[in-house]
Amino acid sequence: MPRASLAALAALLAGCIAADRVSVVSCNNAEGTVRHEVQIDACTALIRSRSITGDTLAAVYARRATAYEALGGHDRAIEDDDKALALEPHMTVALLNRGNVYRAKGDTARAIQDYDHALELDPEYAAAFVNRGTAYLGEGNIEQAIQDYDQALRLKPDFAFAYLNRGSAYLAKGAPERAIEDFDAALSLRPQMSAALHARGNAYAAKHDYDRAIQDYDQALVVRPEAGSAFVYGNTLSRLVHGFDYGSGLESDPASVLTDRGLAYGSKGAYGRALEDLNQAIRLRPDYLRAFVYRGQTYQWQGRQEAAIKEFSDVLNIKPDLPLVLVLRGTSYERTGAYDRAIEDYDQALRLAPHYAQALNARCWARALADKELDAALADCNQALALRPRDAEFLDSRAFVWLRLGHLDESIRDADAAVTEDPRMWVSLYTRGLAKNRRAAHAGDADLAAARGLNPDADKLFSGYGVSP
Repeated sequence: MPRASLAALAALLAGCIAADRVSVVSCNNAEGTVRHEVQIDACTALIRSRSITGDTLAAVYARRATAYEALGGHDRAIEDDDKALALEPHMTVALLNRGNVYRAKGDTARAIQDYDHALELDPEYAAAFVNRGTAYLGEGNIEQAIQDYDQALRLKPDFAFAYLNRGSAYLAKGAPERAIEDFDAALSLRPQMSAALHARGNAYAAKHDYDRAIQDYDQALVVRPEAGSAFVYGNTLSRLVHGFDYGSGLESDPASVLTDRGLAYGSKGAYGRALEDLNQAIRLRPDYLRAFVYRGQTYQWQGRQEAAIKEFSDVLNIKPDLPLVLVLRGTSYERTGAYDRAIEDYDQALRLAPHYAQALNARCWARALADKELDAALADCNQALALRPRDAEFLDSRAFVWLRLGHLDESIRDADAAVTEDPRMWVSLYTRGLAKNRRAAHAGDADLAAARGLNPDADKLFSGYGVSP
């Protein structure tokens, strides 16, 4: 948006009568303290007054659009941004904000078009690079997203949001160490940015450093918000110049932080503490499905499979097209011995996401446990490993399939590879011990002992699978 439009709005504020002054202040909402409904009413009053025209009227439409967007009124926001751009075609902030609305609606192609246009008008618009990068990230185009974040940081080296979002891209890429570097940089610029603390916690969790992750989640929940609106870079007036959104805000939603902290506690076996966090997240946001999913996963880890199945089923009744939840429910069915029911869930997950490696591996494992359709099980494991060649769990599953098929050398080879990737893979150790013993008496006893050391119930579990030393 041309700065002249802001000057015109300021002039209007200086010269208007008292009633109009209230409308202008509320419409502009420079401190982010006006309720969005009041902001909309104030902007509407200014529009209907016919006392403003041209680029100032465009600025008012742009302000009302941001208020509609904040309330989830995406279509109304787009209408107002369209009107602003009809009055002032070079208003880059309206292009940026309309792109944000399209992205929120899931139309990333339209969002990227608006960001592209904004950058054609202003090639040094750092915020447009960040928001376009976030759109690319939403499409799974991680490398293009990182390139946009890099460019934003070349233009504005102190752009904390660019570091935050680039860190998120590196985390999505599977590079948590690199992500942590960016989150550290964001926090050095904005120490109270709870979104960066939350994201860094997720990066530590990805490294299985759950204690360090929990420290960041704790801090994210207690830091004081920065002055002004939680999702504003600077004040709202500067937001009109520089743009809005940036992919992430200063603050993280407490329910989201509690959910991730609950998952971290669950991952380290502190199930009671995990459920406290997840229950609190659900109290804060009763419609937050992710918290319900992780609560189901915690029940699963506790061995409470019926409770887990109910939780996953409740989520799927609301949103049936969630492959991850289908896989989780299938896992609980599998752990109750309901292998056919588990395979049904894995089948449905793969209909929704044919290249979902975790679902392929889960179906491979369920078929192997059921000792049925072993050639199909092998095909599933092969396809999963084609997608993720060094995944220890996938190698572990295929090693067991090979054992079921009587291919001892192949079983030992895959078990070797799994243990090399993760020495804690007790199933692979046990499988390798069984395969070695079938080749030569007692040759695998050391592996069996190592497996029992990692899981004292190893013999009982494998006996349940119909396999014994």
